[in-house]
Amino acid sequence: MAPDDVKNESNRSHVRSLARGLDTLKALGTVTDGATLSDIAAIVDLDRATTRRFLLTLCDLGYVRQSKKRFYMAPKVLELGYAYFSTMSKWDAIQPILNEFCDQTLGTISIGVQDSDEVIYVARAQSHRSVYAINVTVGSRFPIYSSSIGRIILSGRSDEDLRHYLSTLDLIKRTPHTVTDIDDFMAGIATIREQGYSISDQETELGVRSIAIPIHGPNGTVIAGLNSSVATTFATVEDLISKFLPLLHEAVQQIQPAMQIDK
Repeated sequence: MAPDDVKNESNRSHVRSLARGLDTLKALGTVTDGATLSDIAAIVDLDRATTRRFLLTLCDLGYVRQSKKRFYMAPKVLELGYAYFSTMSKWDAIQPILNEFCDQTLGTISIGVQDSDEVIYVARAQSHRSVYAINVTVGSRFPIYSSSIGRIILSGRSDEDLRHYLSTLDLIKRTPHTVTDIDDFMAGIATIREQGYSISDQETELGVRSIAIPIHGPNGTVIAGLNSSVATTFATVEDLISKFLPLLHEAVQQIQPAMQIDK
């Protein structure tokens, strides 16, 4: 096929409205507290009527939500991120890093991403000498609000967006320790942002506590979480902070470059 023919075929295959719709969605990713119709129209350089149609279509599909006059990305967008992570070719390079952590701690280490209202584990390692009692594997799911990875991911969202999101969840007390009051939850998120790590102390399963730190994407947003879980008989919360947290930071420094999107 001649070069001009290839170019013409490419032009015929290009769906302009789809490209503009994706540009509209990406524009919302550049703002932290939502945006008005006029804001988005200016970013994507489209008229208000066209931008409104794209935004309302994205709302119908669940990728965008509207609150009063502002539009926000919805959690469903993260399903696209999980689809990417689950097909990454770099897990072979990451796995030895996870294995080394387990050798040093006798604990477990996992990478999790948000998938709808849950955290799904996309990579994991567990020492053969681990005292962790629960059967958890790649593909295991946990409620986003009670898990340490879930909370570290949620801490990257604005207060307004997070409060709205929490109001849509069925916050069930999985254990007597699970935080389900939204005000208490938001106070905990503020602490997580300040200290840079999240702890879930028997909030998902009795007898298990975990600590998580964020994995950031190229633009600085939280794209995943890295955590270690142990039996409560094996380590205290203080042990997680003093012994496990520094090793998690060492691991994430090696993992994060491999988690970036391929050029």
